[in-house]
Amino acid sequence: MELAMYITILTAVSIIAPFVIEGIKKLLGNKAYDVNVLSATTTAIIAFLACVAVVIVTKTQITSIEIVYIIGTVFFSVLGSLCGYDKVFSVIFDIFKKGEKWLW
Repeated sequence: MELAMYITILTAVSIIAPFVIEGIKKLLGNKAYDVNVLSATTTAIIAFLACVAVVIVTKTQITSIEIVYIIGTVFFSVLGSLCGYDKVFSVIFDIFKKGEKWLW
């Protein structure tokens, strides 16, 4: 299988994972959990299952290149989920907090 397919999987996981993570957060409610761990593990599982599903559907033989592509897809999916939209919103809200004095 070509690298383009794994990039497509990476894009699909980046779109689907935030919705799944938000659903899990709603299910957990007020229980104590670390958002980063939840995000990383959920995204890693989704990315791995997506890669395995595509390998099975396309009947691709597992070679060393395929394993490297799968590991890379999972790794970059987790990195993308850890730098997600909630981090961006929290930084923006921290910048514009009332009463805070910034350097500028």
